[in-house]
Amino acid sequence: MVRYILSVTTDTLKEKGTVPDHVDHVDHLDHLDVAYELTDFTDSRVLDNKELVRQKVRQYLQQGLPAGSVMMGAFEDLSIFSRDEKIRSISFGRMRQCLKIAQKLSLESVLFYLNFPLYLENSPDYSEIRDRVCIQLRSLLDEFAQVNVCFENRAEPEPRFFVEIFNLLEGCKNVGFCLNYSRAALSCSTPEKWAESLSAYCRCLRVFDSHLQEVVTGQDDNLEVKFSKYQSFAEKYCSTGSILLGSPNFTDTSFFEEEIEETLWLDETDSKETLAAVSVDSPETLLEKIFFYMNRLVGDKDFLSTILLLTDMGRTLAGSDRASFWYWDKKKKQYWTIVALECDRIVVEEGFGIIGASIQNNEVLIVNDVYSDNRFYMKADVDSGYTSRSILCIPVIDSKGNVIGAFQAVNKLTDEGYGKFEEQDVRRLAMAAAYCGRTLEAYLLYQEAMIDALTGVKNRRGFWEYYAEELEGQLNVYCASILMCDVDYFKTINDTYGHACGDQVLVAVSEFLEQMVADKGVIARWGGEEFVIILKEHHIHEAVSFAEEVRTKIEETAFLPEYPLLKFTVSFGVAEIASSLSIEKNVDIADKKLYEAKTNGRNQVRF
Repeated sequence: MVRYILSVTTDTLKEKGTVPDHVDHVDHLDHLDVAYELTDFTDSRVLDNKELVRQKVRQYLQQGLPAGSVMMGAFEDLSIFSRDEKIRSISFGRMRQCLKIAQKLSLESVLFYLNFPLYLENSPDYSEIRDRVCIQLRSLLDEFAQVNVCFENRAEPEPRFFVEIFNLLEGCKNVGFCLNYSRAALSCSTPEKWAESLSAYCRCLRVFDSHLQEVVTGQDDNLEVKFSKYQSFAEKYCSTGSILLGSPNFTDTSFFEEEIEETLWLDETDSKETLAAVSVDSPETLLEKIFFYMNRLVGDKDFLSTILLLTDMGRTLAGSDRASFWYWDKKKKQYWTIVALECDRIVVEEGFGIIGASIQNNEVLIVNDVYSDNRFYMKADVDSGYTSRSILCIPVIDSKGNVIGAFQAVNKLTDEGYGKFEEQDVRRLAMAAAYCGRTLEAYLLYQEAMIDALTGVKNRRGFWEYYAEELEGQLNVYCASILMCDVDYFKTINDTYGHACGDQVLVAVSEFLEQMVADKGVIARWGGEEFVIILKEHHIHEAVSFAEEVRTKIEETAFLPEYPLLKFTVSFGVAEIASSLSIEKNVDIADKKLYEAKTNGRNQVRF
């Protein structure tokens, strides 16, 4: 069976022509074997805006994506075959950024253009550049082994160049080819020759309909949209039998509607009956739902992506309108939602609410008339305007049997409308709660290994991880600086006031540094009384000004009221990160500047 993939963005996902009016929710598209090609992340302006990227990722995760969905990666600006090392580095950095996004969204593939410069083919160093690029590509493919990387033909005159690349990448199971039928038809070869030459790697077929405006009408009837022909072509040559539907403005597929109405979408008259049948919780349907979520959970994912999927799975299995996953923050004496589908984060003080009763008593609670239960936390509905009717709450426990949170389903849905939670809902939701518990426990243990136990900021291991995930690969695009900070005469503080006071000083300094750094970068305890700070997008003079401001405020502030005579100072060493050096070398440079500050009187900034 052919699988169709429609190009979408977060803004056009529900517009007519992308999702027909009679299909109410994206989850139903999985039943129809339709997937999406996300095109939001082709734009460098989007990729440069980290908050916008996070927002779009959250939207897709909350909306849910059909199985087999793919993503168009960084688009026209990639130049991995450039002779300029910096340009190659930036291009590979863009590819890595797109693959990380795809990993978070559990996408099947990311599509890129190789943008091979034709003049390079006759260059004497062609083979050297090609081989070097393939070594870097192999490294990238190994790093993101769970995501398929597909290269699509663009202006290449024949498939020979792609054949060479794929031969050099032999053994990489997650590399493939997307055949752009229209461009192949306009090349020096034919679509059939392209497909035959790359048959071992051809994963999907792109049908790009330009209304024949980009070619001379009548020159090539291959460009007419005849789905019967493309279906047989995809089934013959593409390993997944997938067809991507493209258009001039990337997201408007409305002109495909008439053709796909007969072969793809449900008829208007049959849709309600069919979709209602899909929603019936027969054993087969329930198993399909479980397999759907389990397939999406396969592979490396970050904590939030996993928890979002598990929470959505819980909502689906319990048949509820909303669901939320709660963490018991014993330090702050609060319960708060790590994930709350369809609503903002909720915070409840320890011991309050139905959630509190479930957590404190390690008890499964079914409340089918919440407003008559005096434990219900009414403020959540008042603030959100939502009306809660029924709640099913299950404690989440770790491997030692300790309660660490809770899973809550709100408002049971039936074919007739709102209903009541029953024991079978408890059994179904318990599976999602168990997975959430293990995932949260693993995450907490992992975070514990990255956090300094005394101060609560990152430790060295957490610092290295931050650098690798947030900064490495971006230093050719963005500047950053490293600051090494040391509490002056810390041994004297310990000797005079005791080690308990010394610990309080370290906690106070770390909290103040965190407050000052905020979202500008990261702070970590390097060891003893020494801290390291990375300031993103800060040149050396900006980092020095920041350090001076911090140094002055610490000198003027009495941090510990119980020790009114105790004031202390700090010293700084500052260096701008050089992308040509390893992070260890950059830290060493800042550390040497700190040593200069310490040996030349302390309470100063050296750079």
